[in-house]
Amino acid sequence: MTRLFLFLCLWLSLWAQNVLGSILAIDYGADFIKASLFIKASVKDKAKTPVIIGPAPLWRLTVYDSTGPREFLVGLPHTTAGTLAGRGTRTYVAIDVSQKNGPFVYLKDAWRVDHEGIEQEGKILAVLNDNSGGGPVSSVPTLLCHGDVGAQVTLSQEEWNLQHPGVDPKDCRLKAHRHYRLVVKEVCLPMRDFKSSHDLIMLLLDCIEAHGQAYARKRLLHRDVSAGNVLILPKEEVVDGVIKLKRVGILADWELAKREVDPRTDDAPRQPDRTGTWQFTSAMALANPSKRIV
Repeated sequence: MTRLFLFLCLWLSLWAQNVLGSILAIDYGADFIKASLFIKASVKDKAKTPVIIGPAPLWRLTVYDSTGPREFLVGLPHTTAGTLAGRGTRTYVAIDVSQKNGPFVYLKDAWRVDHEGIEQEGKILAVLNDNSGGGPVSSVPTLLCHGDVGAQVTLSQEEWNLQHPGVDPKDCRLKAHRHYRLVVKEVCLPMRDFKSSHDLIMLLLDCIEAHGQAYARKRLLHRDVSAGNVLILPKEEVVDGVIKLKRVGILADWELAKREVDPRTDDAPRQPDRTGTWQFTSAMALANPSKRIV
């Protein structure tokens, strides 16, 4: 009965948004939700339509925000982590239980690095969105709610310490991770969906300007810019009384961002390895893993 209720809630939201809402900017969100409601057989030929095997499991996820818990309905993940090791990130196009008629929102479920000095991504987004330092930063996600999931923390690093008595715990290469959920307003498209070279350049320019504003206004550096963190957000705007669709670039995934520090201070590393994506890290940083970058 609970599963049927969730399924009906999701489809009711899809119907309401397609009939009552503006369809220019939300069609792709509805497509994401519809795709998450069914399990499909994989096909080698991508030109063929996958065969639907059956309904997908549906979930009600709770986000423990500082203002109180909020619940969201989701189907299959929109994206999943590609490797076993790491933060186990899964993202969903979700519907707020308290707002069943929409809009769609984006929910990230991950195991954030829980080390001293590393802030929750939601707190970083709150700073980027607020009016301090010259105003909000454009072309970044808009925070709705976030919070840790109970006391769910990894134990691998503690087991390592038990297996290596007498060794300084700082020498442990295993990171402590804590289960965490974040919800933002924007449901975006991947950058690979650009329409032309001009479109790609303008979208990336939005992301570059976002990072420039983040540093100039908030003294924040992203430190993990990669192909998966630059996105496309279709937005509606009224021009001469006509609704038109505009595409803007979004710089997302700020969980590894860091505030600027005085280079003369002894700023200890927050993690046992380099921060960033290998393909987008400089050769100097990779060749000198212990060298401080200022």
